[in-house]
Amino acid sequence: MRFNLSSLGLGSLYASVLSFYSGQDSSSVTHHPVLPPSYPLAVRNPYLSAWMPSDRVQQLPSAEPQFWTGQKLGWSVIVRVDGQAYSLMGVPDPDASNIRPATVRRAEFTATHSIFDLIAGTVAVTLDFLSPVSPSNYVRQSLPFSYLTVHVSEAHGHDIQVYSDIDARWTGRESRSQRDFGEQDGLAFYSLTVEDAPLYTEADDMALWGSAILASRPSSFTQLSALSGSPEDVRGLFVKDGELSGEDNIWREGSVVALAHNLGKVTGGLFVNFVVGYERETAIDYLGEAYTGFYRSEYPTAPSALSFFLDDYRSALLESLRLDQELATLSTATAGPKYADILALSTRQAYGGIDLAIPNDSLDTGEVLAFIKELSSNGNINTIQFITSWIRITSDCCWSP
Repeated sequence: MRFNLSSLGLGSLYASVLSFYSGQDSSSVTHHPVLPPSYPLAVRNPYLSAWMPSDRVQQLPSAEPQFWTGQKLGWSVIVRVDGQAYSLMGVPDPDASNIRPATVRRAEFTATHSIFDLIAGTVAVTLDFLSPVSPSNYVRQSLPFSYLTVHVSEAHGHDIQVYSDIDARWTGRESRSQRDFGEQDGLAFYSLTVEDAPLYTEADDMALWGSAILASRPSSFTQLSALSGSPEDVRGLFVKDGELSGEDNIWREGSVVALAHNLGKVTGGLFVNFVVGYERETAIDYLGEAYTGFYRSEYPTAPSALSFFLDDYRSALLESLRLDQELATLSTATAGPKYADILALSTRQAYGGIDLAIPNDSLDTGEVLAFIKELSSNGNINTIQFITSWIRITSDCCWSP
C-alpha cells in the first residue's frame, strides 16, 4: 500500500534542533549529560511508557525497548542505504536478516527528548524520541502519542528508505491481539487491540482495553507504504525492495505492523516522523462515570487526533526546546548541574504518570480532572503523597497553565 501527500517541509528547523543538541563523535557510545538508568522513548501516560535501558544502548540496533515494568516491547527501526539495510533499533538478530547493525555513537537526554546518533555505512542517522510535556496546553499534554523522528544527514546523493514496526506486545496480551489498518487524507495507521478485552482490565500494569498505534504520513519528498505480517516477511521485503507492497498477511502471535518511507536520493539532510501511541477512549472509571482524554473535546476520533498530532509537530518541537532550555537554566541556577540532570531525566517520568480526562458522555472541558497513577508500586491513583509532591511542581511559575 502506498500513499502520497504534500506537507510543510521542516528541514531547516530540524537541522537547527540537531545543532542545538550536537556533540562530539566518539569511537564508542558517549552519554550526555550523564549515564541514566534508562532512556525514556515514548512516555506520555501510565500505559504509553516505553524505555531503553542504558546498558543496552551500545547494542541499540538489536535491543528491544521495555515497558516501565520491564516487559519487552517490539519496536524496530531500519534504514536502507543504496540497497543495504542497517538496523538502528530493535532487530534482535540483524545479521540473520541480511541487515547490518548500525554503529551507535552518542546518546543524549533532555527533559523532553532522547536522542541517539548512529552511523549506517557512510550516512549519519539520528533517532529523536520526543514525548511532549505541555502543562499549559491540555490538548497537547493529553494526547496519548509520542514522536519518533528519524533524521538522515551526510547522505551525499545516497538512495535512502526508512522503516519502523511494532508488535502486539504493546497490547499486554499478544496471544489474543488483532490488527486493523486505516487511512485518511494521507494518514496511514495501524491499531492493535486485544480481542474482547473487558474495560479497565490490566495485565502486569499494561492496559488491555485500548489500542496500540503506529502511524505516519508522507511528506512532499517521501512515499509511504504499509504492511503487516511476520517480521521475517515484512522486514525481508523492505530489505529487498525498500518498500512494503502487497496485502496484509494473516495475523499471528509475533507478527508486526510496519510503515516505510522512501526518501529517494538524499543530497543533504531529511527527516521523517513516525507516531506511536496507546489510545483508550474510555480511559478512566471515576465513581462509576467513564472519563476520556481531554484531547477528545477537539479531536474525538483516532484519525483526527493523529492528524492533529502530526500537524502539531513544529509547535510541539519548539515548545520542547524552550522547556528544555528553561528547565536547565532554572534548575542549574537553583542547585547546580547535577540537580539539573536529575530534573531533566525525571520530567517525562513524572508527567508520564498522569491522565488529563473529562467526562466521556459530555466532553465538558470544565470538568477536567488529573489522575496520577502510582507507578513502580501498587498502581493506586491520586494517593495523597503523590498529590502533595505534585504541588511543588505545578505551583512553579514555569509549569502552571
